[in-house]
Amino acid sequence: MKEVMQKASNLRRDKRYKEAIDLLENIYKDNWEQMDEWSAWSYAYSLRQEKDYNKAIEVCEKSLDRWPAFIQFNNVYSWSLHYEFLVNNSELNIEKKRECVDKILHYSTFDKFSPRTKSVLTLVKLLKEGQMYAEMLCYLEKLKIKSLSDENYKYKSRDGKTITLSSELELYYNYLTEALLKTEEYQSCIDESTRALATIKSFQNNNDFWLSRRMAKSYQELGNIAEARKIYEELIAKKKDWFLFAELAQILYDSKLIEESLKYALTGAKEFGEIEKKVNLIELLGMILEKLGKKEESEWHYYLTYKIRQKEGWKTSDWLENKIAAIERGKVIEIEYKELVKIVRKIWNTLLDEIEPKIEGRITSLLPNGRNGFISAANGKSYYFNGRHMIDKKAVISIGLPVLFRIRDSYDAKKKQVSKEAISIEINKA
Repeated sequence: MKEVMQKASNLRRDKRYKEAIDLLENIYKDNWEQMDEWSAWSYAYSLRQEKDYNKAIEVCEKSLDRWPAFIQFNNVYSWSLHYEFLVNNSELNIEKKRECVDKILHYSTFDKFSPRTKSVLTLVKLLKEGQMYAEMLCYLEKLKIKSLSDENYKYKSRDGKTITLSSELELYYNYLTEALLKTEEYQSCIDESTRALATIKSFQNNNDFWLSRRMAKSYQELGNIAEARKIYEELIAKKKDWFLFAELAQILYDSKLIEESLKYALTGAKEFGEIEKKVNLIELLGMILEKLGKKEESEWHYYLTYKIRQKEGWKTSDWLENKIAAIERGKVIEIEYKELVKIVRKIWNTLLDEIEPKIEGRITSLLPNGRNGFISAANGKSYYFNGRHMIDKKAVISIGLPVLFRIRDSYDAKKKQVSKEAISIEINKA
């Protein structure tokens, strides 16, 4: 018996796990009392290496009952739990996964060979998907920041591309700050976001952007509108996502800066994105225009908001229902959805022309792709443009073409500084 167990141990050391399993399987089944702890550990270890995690868990649990002080089982047991219940069994409910992580936390330690960090972060991701933010904080507290790796994980995809994933430290701060924001721990969210931005060397998936946005939202909730606005303006200079303009417009509206709110709301409305997703922004535009005394323009926005919600099957507030009832008492509106969208878009263009008249200029140079280049304005300055900002997408772009355009802040990633670019470009037919 001892010779067989020794042979199995040697096979395990030589990474011949299947052969080791074959020798130890019958001993485990028929002669458990004669099996020593090292042989039981070799059996569990080999099972884990062959990805028979369920059997490895069984062997570890039976062995831990018999040899509770034999800590070598802890790592095999923890990793087997991790793969069996957190990685492979996607159908398992969140409570069972939580029980699994609690066991891993009990048996694992803070070292690079332990699944402790990976298991907690995997569970926290699932808790986030379930919007269980308080529970996220509870489990994140079980990690030690000093034990988290700040190195990004890289691997090759099937087509040979290098894929880079966030480090453990980046994931930790990303989950932590979102949970703090959602649980209304605003100052802590600001503090941890600031710490993350100062600590993490390389961000993936625009996580530095999301950290800054959470800071801005937290400052807004704490009533520090100036700091929230400053962060939003910095973000908008780098990224032109419509929802950033919408969020800043809402802040300014709530601060009674109605005309400034209008400009950001209009800009966000015209940025790329499905109009249905902008339903709250369109409603906000209705409120802004109503405050500015533009009754007809305001009503078209309320009506479009209402029609979007009807079309998508979304709930309509009593407030909006009353607005629509008041509008329809005064007139009969019979208009197709597409035509309604056109009317509202035309209002956006008209209002933007009033707020910020376009500048005259000529295209003076083109980059090799033939769609991007530079415009020389009547004021003598030159502005970069991207062809996607041509209003007429089929327009033939050529050097010398007279154009009308607006200017906005942009961000030069190479120079890492704010710059200017031309947008809303149309051919000047005058």
